[in-house]
Amino acid sequence: MTVEGKMFGLTFHEQWYVLGKGDGYRVVAYKGDTQQGPYEGAFVYTKAKTALTDAGGAAMRGEIDTIMRGAGLEPKQLSAIDNACPTDATTAGVSSTEASKEKL
Repeated sequence: MTVEGKMFGLTFHEQWYVLGKGDGYRVVAYKGDTQQGPYEGAFVYTKAKTALTDAGGAAMRGEIDTIMRGAGLEPKQLSAIDNACPTDATTAGVSSTEASKEKL
């Protein structure tokens, strides 16, 4: 899939690819560019939040790693995304520590 848009005043062009899929997961990657230069990344989408830590998670991770290496990506560069909301978040969504910092 090819996507084009504008963010923070910069036009971006991205190509998204489904690299592979298995029971309960999909592996996608993207490559894009702006006037500031090229960028790339990847995501692993799972049906369950704990899919990689549940029973069978090690086997799933092995399949995902194989797919990623086949596409020239290094699985060790991935990190889990924490979608949890911090307990000290303000109504604006910023932690109270960040909210107290001086803004420029």
